[in-house]
Amino acid sequence: SSSDLKDILDEIKQKINPSIIILAAPNDEKISLLASVDKSLTKKIKAGDIIKALSTSLGGNGGGRPDFAQGAGTDRSILANELKNIKKLIISTFS
Repeated sequence: SSSDLKDILDEIKQKINPSIIILAAPNDEKISLLASVDKSLTKKIKAGDIIKALSTSLGGNGGGRPDFAQGAGTDRSILANELKNIKKLIISTFS
């Protein structure tokens, strides 16, 4: 569930800081998505932008604040590829 994902996200944030965290959990017909970006990094990349791009590409929607965002998608077949694309974007942003 979304609350379980938020709990996992909070645990990771406590252990890794600063961090950019993206979680995706397929359940039923949709994929729940969460993103967190440490506030010290939001000038370069925003959680809301990450989730908006990811959820849109997965046939859903989402958004949020610069430091936290959530969304959902439906196309599981491209989830792994889209996560790789987001990873490349993040790495290039900080290179």
